[in-house]
Amino acid sequence: MADSSQYEPSRTRRGGRGVLQGQRETMPYPAHREFLGYRERVYGGATRSRRARGWSAAVRGAGWCGVVFFCSCEVSIAPPPMIPPTTARPAGRDFSSAPLLPLTSGAVERFTGMLTSSGAHVYDLGEVRPGDRITVSVGAALGGRLDPTVAIFDADHDLFAVNDDVDFLGGRLDARIDEVVRHASVHFYLGIAPSAYSQGGGGYTAEVTLTQAGPPVGVSRQRLLLNFVGGAAVEIRNVGTFNIPPFDAGRIDAAYEGETEEIRDQIVAVVRAKYAAFDVEVLASTEDAPVDEARVSTIYFGAASRTVFGISEQVDTWNRDCCDDGIVYTDGFDNSFSNRPSSALIAVAIGQVAAHEAGHLLGLSHVADVVDLMDTSGVSSTLLREQVFKRSILDRSVFPLGFQDGPKYLRATVGASAN
Repeated sequence: MADSSQYEPSRTRRGGRGVLQGQRETMPYPAHREFLGYRERVYGGATRSRRARGWSAAVRGAGWCGVVFFCSCEVSIAPPPMIPPTTARPAGRDFSSAPLLPLTSGAVERFTGMLTSSGAHVYDLGEVRPGDRITVSVGAALGGRLDPTVAIFDADHDLFAVNDDVDFLGGRLDARIDEVVRHASVHFYLGIAPSAYSQGGGGYTAEVTLTQAGPPVGVSRQRLLLNFVGGAAVEIRNVGTFNIPPFDAGRIDAAYEGETEEIRDQIVAVVRAKYAAFDVEVLASTEDAPVDEARVSTIYFGAASRTVFGISEQVDTWNRDCCDDGIVYTDGFDNSFSNRPSSALIAVAIGQVAAHEAGHLLGLSHVADVVDLMDTSGVSSTLLREQVFKRSILDRSVFPLGFQDGPKYLRATVGASAN
């Protein structure tokens, strides 16, 4: 595991997928966001506190899974670090109106802005090349309570990196990105918006630095272990500790009793098919064939959740951590479907959730397209239909503008398959 105390500038809060049990499948997602999302309260002065009910996960029942943040702890939120006084800079409201920031390599460009609760500011960072390094820090203006999200996009308006909080549990709600450019682009765009989980807009201060001509970053092959063996006291960072028995289809529902091997094998086949175009080696562990877990990300299958189909420990931008984990809650997995799926379809659904959670571990965010594996806008039955990695509009829980090109991102992260 990577050192969790080390600053990871482009990580967002955790990702996941699901639907809320006990609600109709057609119930619109914002209705359950109200009670699954965090609450914010003011405790005098500039110190704030949030209480949430988990981290980000897939919500069972009404639309798929937005990035809902649960956390049973109460978090004391300190004021963000102050940036030296700056002057306001005109901002665009979309990519076409974005003004050019006058960036000089290695110099810090400081500016301020004022956001409405539903608006976004966009700036043109100009042309970039592989190896250029972009550092962005955005915090609330002095005395303000804005919780900002910062995102960077390429010339195609596809997401390059996004960050909501530097350290949510540590109380740092300012946003920061520090990334090396992977591919040349005639334009890179900086977007700043209120967090989808904030209470409104407000003023912000920003620092942007472009350092040119650094060493390029190459792709790196990833191994993904589908763990059907389980184990005692399995710890998934930021999620919890689980006692997971070996995968048993009968624990999904008694109707699948005796079909464990067939369903397990089909789950593996589904995940392998989703990643076939990319340099991701999908391994499967069984009681008869244990796999060395060194330098491998793991998806577990087992345990139960009343609220989510699956969850990953983080959205790991550019796959900094090659050994992170996620889980698909397979016990009672079929409870959210109005009609019990066949054994073949339940395997498809579980496999697609596993591919979704693995996508978060590789750095992919949520989108709003039911055909996309990273979708967060559909209903339970969406899982039973074919989903693929594709270019889709970002879900507003990530950022109110732009797209995510899943295949382009994965090729730049792990590389294309040699087959």
